[in-house]
Amino acid sequence: MTPPCTVPPVVLVVGPTAVGKTELAVELASRLGGEVIGADSRQVYRGMDIGTAKPGQADRALVSHHLIDVVDPDRDFDAGQFRALALAAIAEVRERGRVPFVVGGSGFYVRALTDGLPELPPPDPEIRAALRARHLEIGGARLHLELASVDEASARRLHPNDTARVLRALEVERQTGRPLSSFRDVGRALGPVLRVPVDRPRDELGPRIAARTAAMWEAGWLDEVARLASAGLGPELKAMNALGYREAWEHWSAGFASRGPEASATQQRIAAATRQYVRRQRSWFRPREGEIVSHPERDRGAIRERVERALSLSNALAAGTG
Repeated sequence: MTPPCTVPPVVLVVGPTAVGKTELAVELASRLGGEVIGADSRQVYRGMDIGTAKPGQADRALVSHHLIDVVDPDRDFDAGQFRALALAAIAEVRERGRVPFVVGGSGFYVRALTDGLPELPPPDPEIRAALRARHLEIGGARLHLELASVDEASARRLHPNDTARVLRALEVERQTGRPLSSFRDVGRALGPVLRVPVDRPRDELGPRIAARTAAMWEAGWLDEVARLASAGLGPELKAMNALGYREAWEHWSAGFASRGPEASATQQRIAAATRQYVRRQRSWFRPREGEIVSHPERDRGAIRERVERALSLSNALAAGTG
């Protein structure tokens, strides 16, 4: 008979951007002896702080955070690297007798962590360079159609604007002669996982997105873009595809001021792009069988009780096998 798993569960707080995931995770972790592990594909980049809404110093002082400020923006970082680092961080947190709280809105990263990744060949620089040149020549929409002609399943899954993953899918097909969708997902098990999906009504989340965009702008987002530019970092980098950075870059490179009608228009474009992104996130984080999507504020007491029950069960199993 297989003995019960006695490590604490990974508490996975998932949901759309601006919904309040970080605040919820930090409160739970501080109350229940946990540490926070970020699952955000852009918070891993150093120097991209304001526009990626990284946790503030007060939150980081209250609870240890991991997988933030991992690489410079001019370095590639992918889901495979994230998974390896996240698994290592989870193991270290558990070894300290604490609870890992994984929080983020990057659906692909979360799925990579929980379900594993396909066994794929390493990137081919020549093929990748040729595909990037092809992208510049014909654009993302036509490149996505090319993917659909050789890998319909991946094309259905990937948005035409998800350039990095469209290029990777085409690269794999050219390397192997097989569609990316035909590769089997593999990965080391996480142990027990407790998913906590959270969301807000659309008429509530929309104003929050607008307010957060304005607050980040006032906090110096444009200055942050200028600092990145002075470091030689440009909009062609994968990191600069982060939500809102392209719009902020265009605003800065046009010489517009941080205030005025142009600034208001840019903020509105960023908020609109964020709302569009939220729709894609909701498709990633659809509740699974038996799950209930909770409001991060109104249902906070019920969420805390649910996590506490899961931790109590884990502790009871550990005591019974000790």
